[in-house]
Amino acid sequence: MRVWKILRDGWLPTTWILLILLWLSVYVRWGLSHLTVLEFGLWDGPFQVFNPLRRILAGQRGGVDFQFFHGLGVPYIHYPIYRLMGSDLFAAEVSRVVVSPLGTLLGWIAFFAALTKRFQATLGLTMAAIVCSELFEMHWLYMPMHSLPGVRAAAPAFVAAVLLLGLRPMWEAVLVGAATGLALFLGTEHGAASCLGLLGGTWIARWWYNVPGCSLRWSIISGVSTFGTYVGILTLIGGVSGAQAAILFAFRDIPVDQIWYFSSLPGGFIASISQALSDRNLIFKAIGPVVVTFALVAAAMRRDAALRPLGCTLLGFLVYGLASTIPYTTGMISEHYLLGCQRVLIFTWLALGWWWLGSVDRAIYQAAVIGATLLILSVGPTWRMQTSIWHVQSIVHETGQLAKRLRDDGSQLGPISSDYLQSLSGMIDDDRAHRGITSPPRIWSCYAGLIESHYGIFHPYCDYMIHALGQNGRTAYLEAFRQSDPEYVVVFHRERFEFQSWLEITNWLFFEELLLNYECLGHNVYVTLWRRRSGPWQQAIAPTTEVPTTSDSFSLTQPNPASEEPIIVEVEYETKNHLRPLPLVGNLPRFLIKLFDTREDTTISLPPYTNRHRFPVYPRAGKTPRFFAYTVSPLGMARLKLRSVRVRWLDVDGRDRDLTFGLP
Repeated sequence: MRVWKILRDGWLPTTWILLILLWLSVYVRWGLSHLTVLEFGLWDGPFQVFNPLRRILAGQRGGVDFQFFHGLGVPYIHYPIYRLMGSDLFAAEVSRVVVSPLGTLLGWIAFFAALTKRFQATLGLTMAAIVCSELFEMHWLYMPMHSLPGVRAAAPAFVAAVLLLGLRPMWEAVLVGAATGLALFLGTEHGAASCLGLLGGTWIARWWYNVPGCSLRWSIISGVSTFGTYVGILTLIGGVSGAQAAILFAFRDIPVDQIWYFSSLPGGFIASISQALSDRNLIFKAIGPVVVTFALVAAAMRRDAALRPLGCTLLGFLVYGLASTIPYTTGMISEHYLLGCQRVLIFTWLALGWWWLGSVDRAIYQAAVIGATLLILSVGPTWRMQTSIWHVQSIVHETGQLAKRLRDDGSQLGPISSDYLQSLSGMIDDDRAHRGITSPPRIWSCYAGLIESHYGIFHPYCDYMIHALGQNGRTAYLEAFRQSDPEYVVVFHRERFEFQSWLEITNWLFFEELLLNYECLGHNVYVTLWRRRSGPWQQAIAPTTEVPTTSDSFSLTQPNPASEEPIIVEVEYETKNHLRPLPLVGNLPRFLIKLFDTREDTTISLPPYTNRHRFPVYPRAGKTPRFFAYTVSPLGMARLKLRSVRVRWLDVDGRDRDLTFGLP
């Protein structure tokens, strides 16, 4: 028994720490390599954080001067490292490289520490969770991808940890509410799912099983604490008006705008319940495992009353996990929306395993733990890079070489980013030098980032056109474009950016006024640069020629069948949606128009909060463009009816070819 004690008390904890460090070395090596040569997509990713960090540094306030789509707290949690490391693009990337893996790792540790209240067990379960997440390819939690799921899904683990501490009910209510408020601040969808699952679901489970912490007073205090923490943080940042604007943006503008706006994306969306039930990722990575695990936990709680305090929290956590997948079913289909749910499943399975192992023969349990540890030590905690004990020397050497390279050579922009910046700034500088202008340029980028940082300026309104803005925000975007009257506009090519055609169709009023008021100054392989033409600002004119239409279809007969000149179509429509009063579900119906016999086959998505929408059509020579209006609603109870259709032919001296670069 003395041998077992030595192994248990000395060797195992040390080995688990070593394995965690070996796992971290993967992200350290990746981070050092990335920081040495900063190469990334020019339209997303790092600039979602870098742009608001620059704004905060300049004294702008979240909620007042800018909004953040994923949760206003995301840039603020990166800001300390950004300031510490020099407040430039390199510093922003350091903050992203550090915050994502650290936030996720601390979530694992907090949950298992609260569960076991033992140092060794916390280390062992954290190591097991890391291995499981790597086996299920959940590295997006640790790598700072464009949507930062590791940051947005970090706080719910701390909410669950508070519920597992066994505090007095009233203190628990205060602290769990504060943690949930922080979750809302860091990620709106995960915070809302925490309110539903970890507050509501846990409270219902406790009431059902008569577990302490199910009083009405507990629910009121936790709710007040959640609201107070969330609103309090927002108020500290932006004052009362800023807090109000941030809350309305998160809970009114985005939910109303996001579903219709992204419904015509190339990736598609979940259109029906049957499609959801046949989606393999959704069923096998989220819904199926959650339902099975929920049933197993509930069954175990019926048999063993001692499990109920833990089980109630696990049931609430599973409800949170399922609720966190809602963006997958209501917006763009992307697996990163399932990561929060998958992480909950790992938490739950390991918590149940910990509970079950308490009843297993101790010698068998210790032998199994030692065997598993030796196996992981020999093969490594992840398969994506060499991380086994046999590669420690090479890991240390490679990490040292990367650190030395970064120290000696510094951080440089990669070839793509450097070429983009040099060619674009070169066109702007040459034009301004020719005209004798020395003041900083006024630039409107559909995707702000490198060029704004280069000149030390900010986008006049919103850094990203692609984001949901809400009805008022979408109108304000166009009005800000008119009022700011920028010298230059930067638009990505279709052949370089797969979402460009979708952006043009869904935001046509902006792009038509771009055509009316700007001329093409030049191209590089990434973007078209537009320069302001002389003369007063011209606004797009509404189509006036009415064409015959039925309630769900129409066609366009061109005067010259061989012509491929763009046609501007404005539809007036009527929508009926009996689900509209319901939160979230009321926004699910999509009102769509399908195009036939045109060069551009992107489906038109109609905003539900207005009755008119304008979009371009690119005819195919010798064909008659046809259109069919229809409704997609998973629950039915919605209808679309066309009232009238008006058209006009676009006449901008062929400059539409510059905008629709690459369109055949």
